[in-house]
Amino acid sequence: MSTLTEEQYTLDHPEVIFWTDFFLSEANKKDIFSDLTESSPVATKYTALVVGSSWHKFSEFMPKLLTHAATSMHSNEKRHYITQVAWEELGEGNINNLHCDLFEEALTLSEVTQDEYEAFIHTDYSHEPIRALQNSFLKLNSDSEILGLCLGLEIIAIENIETIYWALAHTPEVAERISATKFFKIHRFNETEHIRLNISNYLKFCSTPLEKDKFKQGFDEALKFWEFFWDGNALTINNLDGRSEKHQVIQA
Repeated sequence: MSTLTEEQYTLDHPEVIFWTDFFLSEANKKDIFSDLTESSPVATKYTALVVGSSWHKFSEFMPKLLTHAATSMHSNEKRHYITQVAWEELGEGNINNLHCDLFEEALTLSEVTQDEYEAFIHTDYSHEPIRALQNSFLKLNSDSEILGLCLGLEIIAIENIETIYWALAHTPEVAERISATKFFKIHRFNETEHIRLNISNYLKFCSTPLEKDKFKQGFDEALKFWEFFWDGNALTINNLDGRSEKHQVIQA
């Protein structure tokens, strides 16, 4: 991962620490992962299919969202910071390191076949959270709201990665294989920096009460997306919403 030059709001800066804790606390109030972890205590091949396929769709969409967010900014300084994460998602200049493709490699190692994946992504559910996120983004009308959305998408990144790992690692052998993949090695290293970068955007660009309020509104929109995303995965895994009857792909 490339390291962004930052002279002011470094990881150990008191304001970075304070606001990271604040926004993480706000996210934790939502219990975003509770439905999934409480109802699915054991990972199976079906959890790998559902969560893995859903995450792959999100991973494909993220560069599009981030580049759109960057072009929506009203200064090149703000664009500079937003494009840092987009640049990483797109492989940092190496077409072989696109993050969505790196994740696809991990998904394959979890024993989900291409046919199973293709069958699942054509279900209605697999596109719903992405559509909702895109619609939320299009309703944002200020730089501060967009910056808040970007932080909200990153704030639980560490928990996201470990939840994905749990879902894919349905046997000890699979767990060992996917731990060694470039996808998990990169994401277990860089998520803290992504959060710091987005916190620094808040500190640099949101100084007035109105800007701070707008930032929080965008942040809350991202949390709504994560609730939708993970609750939907839990429902699909546990056959609680009727989707599995329509789309039987794997019997766990």
